[in-house]
Amino acid sequence: MNKKHQGFSLIELMMVVAIIGILSAIAYPSYVEHSRKAHRVKAQEALESFAMAMEKLRLESQDYRLAGGSAADVTTHTAPDASVFPSSAPTDGGVQFYNLTFVATKFSYAVRATPNGTKPMDGDGFFELHHTGRKGWDADGSGSIGTSEWCWKTSKGGSC
Repeated sequence: MNKKHQGFSLIELMMVVAIIGILSAIAYPSYVEHSRKAHRVKAQEALESFAMAMEKLRLESQDYRLAGGSAADVTTHTAPDASVFPSSAPTDGGVQFYNLTFVATKFSYAVRATPNGTKPMDGDGFFELHHTGRKGWDADGSGSIGTSEWCWKTSKGGSC
């Protein structure tokens, strides 16, 4: 009598687990980087919308400083008044990965999106947009925008 064996051997199962492990080790970092790029794009979109809100405020009141609720110069990065713009991004709901802030004088401003420590954006530098249209990204996380970082891109090491 010849019995027909059914099922998988232990070796076959171990090979499948090894293949899945190898594929996961390759795919997961790509997935994480793709997610980071998408969150960066959302932050850039929020900053451009924030800049439009600042320009609207300037047209209506002749003073960018009112984004903070008063006519005093805003010399440190401050969250905008809720009536002007939301203080976090993305602005369409869901998990907020960036805090939005601004500095302003009567005739100039800079808006900034800073990662709020939520994974996967933890340690990713801030984005900044000035009233002149100048855009920068502290891609190296140094706390300031270097001369080669005055552009927006979505991946570290990418070109402008």
